[in-house]
Amino acid sequence: MFHSKHPSGEMHAAVRAISGGPIYVSDRPGEHDFELLKQLAAPDGELLLSDGPARPTRDCLFRDPQKDQKTVLKIFNTNCAGKLGVLGLFNIQGSSWDRSRRRFAMLHREAPLHAWARPRDVEAFRSERKSERTAERPTGEFAAFQRSKSEILLLPDGYHSIPVELGGGGAPSVSR
Repeated sequence: MFHSKHPSGEMHAAVRAISGGPIYVSDRPGEHDFELLKQLAAPDGELLLSDGPARPTRDCLFRDPQKDQKTVLKIFNTNCAGKLGVLGLFNIQGSSWDRSRRRFAMLHREAPLHAWARPRDVEAFRSERKSERTAERPTGEFAAFQRSKSEILLLPDGYHSIPVELGGGGAPSVSR
């Protein structure tokens, strides 16, 4: 659940779109951000649900994307029985649960964080060696939509990278 008019509403909507779970909005009646909610559905109202639960990318494991001042949280999922990949990048530095106040603290950094988005961040598209590639693992060109810029890019293979800069609470996503 999330509030669509919350200061972090756009980030929460993006996380839920990638999460693979149901999407619920807990707005008060009449307090909806309809432009944001429209982005979660196709024009006919159908939700494009992911195949399973979202997972962190390998480069985020064993790091603290909330407190280490350098790690961008990257999560991935697949759609259409693994044929499409979704990758979300989030700057959640400074955000954490405050146990003493029993509240969520949002202390986003002002300085941007830099990261790389790659098709191989989606595990289904990853292959360490070209000899391991099989018919189930897509090869060749990848089309990526960078939502923050509304731009489509063609990547020559799963190893090509797109540089991404995220301000505090930033949530652009890249998908295949």
